[in-house]
Amino acid sequence: MVYSPTMKMTSTTDLAFPGLQCAIRQGEVKDLPADPEAAAFMVASVYIREVPEPQRETARQGPLTS
Repeated sequence: MVYSPTMKMTSTTDLAFPGLQCAIRQGEVKDLPADPEAAAFMVASVYIREVPEPQRETARQGPLTS
């Protein structure tokens, strides 16, 4: 899996990663660490989920005329 530097994560429970000096609380949204090994380690946890980026709204066009 390729990790984006702007990828966000959330957790379903409070977690601490002492070796990475990082923690995340249940429901908190955080940026994924920049270190690829740390990011892979955290995402491997069954409690961590990726937070999808918001969908961009496309410019609306005026009403269609027939």
